[in-house]
Amino acid sequence: MKNWKQGSHTQNQLGNVSRFVSLEEFSVVIDSSKQSWDKIVETIATELASLEKLTSLQFCFPKVDYLEIFVTTSPAWKKGSCLTFQFAVGDHDSTCFEILKSFDYPSYNRLTLVNSEGVNPVISKVLMETLAFALINHKGVSKLSDFGIENKDNMLVCLIERCDEIETIINGDVTTKGVLECLE
Repeated sequence: MKNWKQGSHTQNQLGNVSRFVSLEEFSVVIDSSKQSWDKIVETIATELASLEKLTSLQFCFPKVDYLEIFVTTSPAWKKGSCLTFQFAVGDHDSTCFEILKSFDYPSYNRLTLVNSEGVNPVISKVLMETLAFALINHKGVSKLSDFGIENKDNMLVCLIERCDEIETIINGDVTTKGVLECLE
């Protein structure tokens, strides 16, 4: 596969991912603060979503909209639990994956939200399949349950860091059942 690097060749190299119709695993670890990444990430997310045999994906989505493209159109995602993933969403540097790699669970489905804001329904959908969750410098939520209590039944690992608006983890007035019972 060709290398997506900065330069005049970037636009000519797009369209290559979807040609690998039998591709099962795809991993991109990149400093998403690079302007060149912003120019091609939507196209790559769209192409990844077309891969029907994808079983494992490690990817940095600089905007939740790009994650939404993947989740709403990917046959591999729609198959359910077949896809393992490590997603980082938001404006971040390369340390995001290092944070989640520090968890002792390399095969867990992981989601990291960094420097983002609010609650998007696609995040709640991804959380339903997530075992390790990191919320870093996130704004616009006052409790973890803003993402939906039912989305955390299987969560094993949760990291909340520099989220100054978080006041409560789970709003106990909303549920009578146990929450985060699998948390290690």
